[in-house]
Amino acid sequence: MEGARRLLACALCGGEWSFGRILCPACLEADPLKLPSFTAPPHSNVRIEGCETCRRYVKSIDLSEDARPIPEVDDLVSLSLDLWAAREGFERIEPGLAGV
Repeated sequence: MEGARRLLACALCGGEWSFGRILCPACLEADPLKLPSFTAPPHSNVRIEGCETCRRYVKSIDLSEDARPIPEVDDLVSLSLDLWAAREGFERIEPGLAGV
């Protein structure tokens, strides 16, 4: 199923690679109950994908509904999600363009 594919991208080098959807990229936790995701109405295509085991997260840009978003721009525009995740005790695996 093409819509279920998950790609990770490096903000530094621009590289992309496939990665399992139900798997933490930081610690490889695979229990779906320990891998919550969070969204906020103003950023319906952006999601925080957290891990309760290592307390790390990645920010996901969903292109399944609309492939026009520009990940770098959407990352900056949705900075409020990163700030929320930090207040909840999560740390981003790699800092985004805003340094968070």
